[in-house]
Amino acid sequence: MDDIVNWAFLIIDYLQNKQIAHNIYITRGKSNIKENKEEYRDVRIYIWARKSTQGAKDIHAFNLAACELFGHLSIKCE
Repeated sequence: MDDIVNWAFLIIDYLQNKQIAHNIYITRGKSNIKENKEEYRDVRIYIWARKSTQGAKDIHAFNLAACELFGHLSIKCE
């Protein structure tokens, strides 16, 4: 776990120091999908640079497209 955290920190620190806009997506995954266990032991970190935007952003808005890109669906009702 320490190795992946250190690599992620180095990448994110570089992007921040160079003022490069970026997104981070952290999720868990199954380490062996062939086994039918409900154990999500893998930690997956996706970091990607993006085009910078200016102006006020709605901090309450949640971009579902990023979740859908990684196969996650956000459902707001029971």
